[in-house]
Amino acid sequence: MDYKSKILSVLLNKYENSKTVHTGERSAQRPQFSFRQKHELSKAYNDEMDYTNRLEINTALKDLLSKGIIEVKWEKWEENRIAEKVYLQYDFIPLAYREAGIEPKFEKMNRILKVLEPLAIHSWSWVRQWYKEVQQSFQNKKTARIDLNDVKGYELLVKALSRLEGLEDSIPKRTFSQLVFGDTKLFETTIQNRLLIIYKRYGDIEYESDKEYLESIGILENIQPVYVKGNVDICIRGEKIALGSLPGGLGLMDETIKELEIQYVHDESIMLIENMTTYYEKIKKNNNMLFIYTGGFPKKNVQQLLKKLNVYLKKHPISVYHYGDLDYGGIQIFEYIKRSFFAELEPYMMDVTTYRKYINYGMEFSEGYEEKLLRMLENERYSLWHELIKEMLKEKKRVEQEVIVI
Repeated sequence: MDYKSKILSVLLNKYENSKTVHTGERSAQRPQFSFRQKHELSKAYNDEMDYTNRLEINTALKDLLSKGIIEVKWEKWEENRIAEKVYLQYDFIPLAYREAGIEPKFEKMNRILKVLEPLAIHSWSWVRQWYKEVQQSFQNKKTARIDLNDVKGYELLVKALSRLEGLEDSIPKRTFSQLVFGDTKLFETTIQNRLLIIYKRYGDIEYESDKEYLESIGILENIQPVYVKGNVDICIRGEKIALGSLPGGLGLMDETIKELEIQYVHDESIMLIENMTTYYEKIKKNNNMLFIYTGGFPKKNVQQLLKKLNVYLKKHPISVYHYGDLDYGGIQIFEYIKRSFFAELEPYMMDVTTYRKYINYGMEFSEGYEEKLLRMLENERYSLWHELIKEMLKEKKRVEQEVIVI
């Protein structure tokens, strides 16, 4: 074993985590290591069944001692035979790094920061916020939970984030990975977990699953159309199409949504529906209403359609309703759609009366879920929902939309 590098690694690690590095002022207590403390190095040194380890460690100590890198305190009456403590000499720290073949911590930080620099002007606020915190932490000599030895991993992360912000359409995960990295599985195996950790910590919206987090930035497991059913006239490349002639509605793919222009909505109102089961039940009935299936949080293709609908409604106002789960996620989705697309959005069957009617079909939730509801209760942004939230907290249950069609 290379005991010289091992000894220096232990001492330099203590140095990098010391007040000296954080304050820039030398501490009176030098970085040190005791052969009496619990450590694999001590175990090898004090192994009475194998004295060769002690001899090799002593040889390494004497070599470092001769170069001025360390000072050794020997056991009384055991000079040059049994070491008690080892001290790192401040003036020889640069040499210690070279001898150990270790890159100094501050150099690693500078290298990582250089890699992350493009994120300083990223279009997503949560990405910029993360970069800023990393930058500030590095300035304070703190690592900010960054793996300083994984430069390549952060290069891949930056590449992924840079490509994601430019996506106009959603894309299947493996297609994205192949397109950007030439490997269908690299994103999922190497980048996804790190990206999700950052997004969950710094993003504005708290989604309920990793799948929803990824969908919100355009990464899908599989391509999905936007399902709509209603009496709407659209125009694509100069050709007028009447969706009202399709009794079961249709699924619009991304390219179709890009090209279409909404010419006229004959329906009296619009309903956005969160869950497929409820959407299917609703479109079977003869309602003078335009139905759009959002599939939880609206994906990029749903967002594109809602944007076009919003433009149309500014000239032709129609009531828009959202019908979702009576739970934390349903409230979040409603507020997102209202904030992003329809300022006058109204909830449909998402009130205390409906909740009480179907509470027997409700699902119990955890303490962590309860804490999220309590945070909503403290936030005036969710004042519309405070009565429903109080009822949920009292009953300790959430009601999913599917049970309401029973």
